[in-house]
Amino acid sequence: MTKRSFVLGMCLLLSLTFLPGCGQGDSADDEITATTQLTMHTSTPTVQPAPTEDCVDVTPSLPAAAIPTPIDTWIRPMDGMVMVFVPAGSFLMGSSEQELAMAYALCDNEVVGSDCPPGRFDNETPQHTVTLDAFWIDQTEVTNAQYQQCINAGACEAWDCYPPGGEMGGGKYPAYCINWYQAKKYCAWAGGQLPTEAEWEYAARGPTSQIYPWGNEFDGNRVNSCDINCYNRWRDPSYDDGYNARAPVGTYIGGMSWCGALDMAGNVAEWVADWYDPDYYSISPSHNPPGPDTGTMVVFKGGASNHVASYVRSAWRSSMPPDGYYGAVGFRCAVSDLVVEP
Repeated sequence: MTKRSFVLGMCLLLSLTFLPGCGQGDSADDEITATTQLTMHTSTPTVQPAPTEDCVDVTPSLPAAAIPTPIDTWIRPMDGMVMVFVPAGSFLMGSSEQELAMAYALCDNEVVGSDCPPGRFDNETPQHTVTLDAFWIDQTEVTNAQYQQCINAGACEAWDCYPPGGEMGGGKYPAYCINWYQAKKYCAWAGGQLPTEAEWEYAARGPTSQIYPWGNEFDGNRVNSCDINCYNRWRDPSYDDGYNARAPVGTYIGGMSWCGALDMAGNVAEWVADWYDPDYYSISPSHNPPGPDTGTMVVFKGGASNHVASYVRSAWRSSMPPDGYYGAVGFRCAVSDLVVEP
């Protein structure tokens, strides 16, 4: 992997305040505890990532893909996060009829009753071609230790549900019990923003639009999902990923996506920048879709350690209030205004 020096041209935006409490429910989507809603300002990227010598030939299709290595990396000064470069390209976003049928078949075998209701995954349709400019995304979810740096800097508020290093698991574990506004504030402090839903999904599944970050078949050895150690009734006893809940970030190298991102499936689900509209895919622009202008719910992606195969697919999407706290949702940041100098 090449090493480079980088110059970061970013705007730091500080906004809002908040606080709360969280927990983890016993349904495939888990319970949400919502608190005070706050206003938020986001940054507008002004500089595109400089091109690299690595290119991706984009042909939207659905073949299996090999485990890749990161194209390029950069260490963010504010929090020490490793970011990976995602080249500009196109992909098929959402689920095809074939993938949707597979998801429902998996879900019917995994859970019972209201946990897998008819229409649960229909918000993943229609599948549509999306083209994105290049950007950078965090290689892993933001950790407790990194979030603590933001608290220490006076830019983020402390947890109100569990102390870092206590029940949350320690510094290398993903930060969770953080609402959407707090996640956005952290990313602004670090010099970026939450990825859009399209950016997140592209980083997870790549130009071949594979179902999981590693390929088209579920493999419980590559992801922290609801395995034999999981507390939920829908656990899959055929896999043992070593954890009954969250794991330290980057534990599952075999789950690496095409651009080098880790933990895009399972561990904790992740906030993205988009407001939620179940029908947005029908009207979404094809180039750099920003998501709906407004809404009452926001999107999270990726599934969590208490989710099974149908919920850790890259196309899976769910929603909850932006001021809610959730025991299985964390986040990662993206940067689209990073200038790279060789």
